Amino acid sequence: MIVWGGILTVSIGALFLAGILPGLLIGIAQMATVHAYAKARGYPTYPRSSFRQLLCALWVSIPALMTPFMQDRRRLLTRLTAGLTVAQGMPIVDSQRIAVMGFCFGGLCALDFARANSDVRGVASFHGLLKPSGFTEPKIRAKVLILHGYDDPLAPPEDVLAIASELTAAGADWQLHAYGHTVHAFTNPKANDRAGGKQYDEAADRRSWHALEEFLAEVLK
Repeated sequence: MIVWGGILTVSIGALFLAGILPGLLIGIAQMATVHAYAKARGYPTYPRSSFRQLLCALWVSIPALMTPFMQDRRRLLTRLTAGLTVAQGMPIVDSQRIAVMGFCFGGLCALDFARANSDVRGVASFHGLLKPSGFTEPKIRAKVLILHGYDDPLAPPEDVLAIASELTAAGADWQLHAYGHTVHAFTNPKANDRAGGKQYDEAADRRSWHALEEFLAEVLK
C-alpha cells in the first residue's frame, strides 16, 4: 500500500486505516499483474524463497507499518488510550500507579502518553523517535525519562533540542540521558549494523536499564 499510495498520491494512512481488506486486495492485484506481465515477457525467475527468507523479509518490512501512525498521531493516541484503559481495568494493576516504557516506535508512543496528559505517573523512552505529536498539552503531569544514543540517525541532535524545548515549555519534570558514540537499537543484542545506524552497545544497555530502575522507583513509590 505504501508503493500504491506513493505512485497514485493517495493517502497511505487512509489506506491502512481503512482496514486490512483494501491492502490485501491491492497486494493480490499487484502480484497477479506482475506475475502475468513477467510470464508474458519471459522474464527470468528467482528460486522459491524459503520460509526463513520469508520471515526475514517480513521482519525487515515491519517498520513500514509505522507510517500511517506517524502520519496520524491522533489516531495512534486513540489506540494507545484504549490499551491503557484495558490495563487499568485488570485486577493485578494498580490503576493509580502506572508507568509506560517503550523502545524505538514504542518510545514515541510512551512520549505521546505524556504529551496527551494520559493518566500515567511516568514515561520512559529507549532510543525512541522524538518527532513532536502536534498536540502537547500546556502542562505535562507525567515525569519523563529519555534514554538516547547521541549518534542515533533516527533522532538527530536537532530533534533532541526540540523535545527538550517542548518538555520545558510544558513544565514537565524531564530528564534525558544521552550515550556518546551510541546509535539506534543500543539495547538489542541482535542489532549489528553500525553503517545503517543500528548497533547494540552493552554499556549503554546496562546504564539505561539502571536509569529506568531508579526512575520507576521514584515515580511509582
